[in-house]
Amino acid sequence: LAREGWDLVVVARNVSALDELARELEKHHGVTVDVLAADLMVAEDRARVVNRILSEQDVIGMVVNNAGFGTS
Repeated sequence: LAREGWDLVVVARNVSALDELARELEKHHGVTVDVLAADLMVAEDRARVVNRILSEQDVIGMVVNNAGFGTS
């Protein structure tokens, strides 16, 4: 998506990995990348992600859910 010129909001638990990803995408593709650290197993974090999606500050045109699933 960055290669196609889309600005992104990236979400994951590891903020340092997200920050590195954001820098690389911004550098190589000239897009804006917002980092949102969240653990989708935590209700409060999921609520923050939903609030960001619904926020009127920047309209989000597409959501790509690539969250993993596992059992233990």
